[in-house]
Amino acid sequence: MSFGCWKNSVYNETVLSIMYLYKMSPFIHLETEMSSMPEISLIKSPWEDIFLDLVEQTEEKLRITSPFIKSRPVEKMISAKGADVSIEYITSFKLMNFYRKSSDFEALNIILENNGVIKNYQPLHSKVYIFDQKQAIITSGNLTNGGLNTNYEYGVLIKDENDVASVMQDFYKIFNGNITGEILVENIANAQKIIQDTPREKEVKFKTLEYEEDEHDVFDAGISPIVENLSGWKLEVFNCLESIESRTFLLNEAYAFEDVLSQKYPENRNIKDKIRQQLQYLRDLGLLEFKGQGVYRKLWK
Repeated sequence: MSFGCWKNSVYNETVLSIMYLYKMSPFIHLETEMSSMPEISLIKSPWEDIFLDLVEQTEEKLRITSPFIKSRPVEKMISAKGADVSIEYITSFKLMNFYRKSSDFEALNIILENNGVIKNYQPLHSKVYIFDQKQAIITSGNLTNGGLNTNYEYGVLIKDENDVASVMQDFYKIFNGNITGEILVENIANAQKIIQDTPREKEVKFKTLEYEEDEHDVFDAGISPIVENLSGWKLEVFNCLESIESRTFLLNEAYAFEDVLSQKYPENRNIKDKIRQQLQYLRDLGLLEFKGQGVYRKLWK
């Protein structure tokens, strides 16, 4: 065998050996798997600067879920985003959130005025921020100054596009869900009027040390400001629901008032449809919670 042939033979055997070791070595496999792991980093308070930087990088759409929202962080977000960037925002619209100033109406109006759509999903507790289809933050922080700065919040920034796509899929399951409503300027104005006509809480109320249903989200300032700001079908259906003793009721219990309402509106031949329509309106006014499968919960007392 000539030296050149021997040299080529040794080279080929060496290459084959390296390829075999690469396939068989668990250490090389581990390194390869680690290098392909999703890119995730931790985020701790304050994280407002990180949030605004990601907003600035967004080119098409911001998608946000946050039960509570305040106007100052929203103003900063609007200033940071591009003019063509749209916003899809999911919140938990309940009167008590605004009465106790956990959220404010101005923040919602700012979003609607700046290429935004707002959806109402009352069981919402997640805080998710998606920037285009590239990055997402999942955190404990609401879109409030406390959530971004002063509270101790903790979360993760996800950069893996497959994981971001999974988060987006879950986002749209809620955004387009059957029990999800849409918040319009009319809803905000009517809810704001009720709050303006409601006396402020004068004393701190302490719960008794016994088990009871959590009612922190129930509007407990009386029904007078509600009744004064409803009219027509909305008021009639509200009064019917008020007469139901239990806080939780079934759709069929609301339908039981069909005869009563048909006497008030004798020309209407679609009483049940009108009842369902008013239930949706009262939900998106923050006065009802849809529990699913025909179950509703009153958010006033």
